[in-house]
Amino acid sequence: MAGETRDIVVGLMVALYARGRLTNKEARDVLGIDDPKRIRRGLSRLVEQGVVQRHGEGRDTSYVLNPMMQVDDITVMDRVALRVGHDALDFLHGTLLGEGLSKAVASEQQVRARYGDLDRKLLHLPEPAADYGEMGDVLDDVIDGVLRERQLHMVYRARSGERVYEAFEPYSLALYRRALYLMGRGWEGGPVLRLRVDRIVSVERGEPFDYPDDWDPKTEVEPWFGIFALGTLDRVIIQFDAEVADLVRARTWHPTQKLRELPDGRIELEMMTGGLELKRFVYEWGATCEVVYPLALREQVAAELRRAAERYERVMASTAQ
Repeated sequence: MAGETRDIVVGLMVALYARGRLTNKEARDVLGIDDPKRIRRGLSRLVEQGVVQRHGEGRDTSYVLNPMMQVDDITVMDRVALRVGHDALDFLHGTLLGEGLSKAVASEQQVRARYGDLDRKLLHLPEPAADYGEMGDVLDDVIDGVLRERQLHMVYRARSGERVYEAFEPYSLALYRRALYLMGRGWEGGPVLRLRVDRIVSVERGEPFDYPDDWDPKTEVEPWFGIFALGTLDRVIIQFDAEVADLVRARTWHPTQKLRELPDGRIELEMMTGGLELKRFVYEWGATCEVVYPLALREQVAAELRRAAERYERVMASTAQ
């Protein structure tokens, strides 16, 4: 490789590590070289070596670092862990994250030689999951914005209609119940938002932003029951029948939980929490649990269960006729 070409290639690599994505024009501006042919030759060499990927055509052509360059220097047990992770994250098929996991677990000769057929020894039972197969480019841009601390211009499909975020600051990408959520602020000084990634209609990366030193996603999420912060935090007491006491006792439902055994075999769960998904948690237990406190939650659950019972009664009545 000639010295001049080598210098251009090195400069392109440094620029790509700093910016994440480059067009031919951006590369000329960064390197101070007003010769598109020389820049294209350097980029083409990186593409041929598999270091860089080309996206788009013509004026829309851009170049990004290949996110799957280093996957070989891992141990046998690393591959086992990757296989488990790959199966658990199968809903990410069609995205760079999914492709990276697939490539990382594809070479299994070492694993098979020592542990046999992992397809039969490690079983993952599928659960309902969001589907990102048709929005790989959106997810890739979201991840790049999080990792490289770049603002995102987004169109988001909320229940009330489409919203436009001109300069969304992405802080964290959260995985919850086999779906992805983007946490960040839609405007300077605004509240922390939790956006469902599958509802992002379009996204473009913008300018770098100052990642907040005091941002802690765990502190932001942990008080709530689930990922959504809705309503107020309160002391919550739920009692469960003896028939499900073992199931309740076997898991940690919230960091603040306290369990108390009741004289008749029932068990009482106390937590300091709140949020949209708290009611859903109660509904999942059906008639085997009862909300004791707060009274507002108790009344909301009771009203919802009455509506459900009335619906079934109407259906049964119409069927009997």
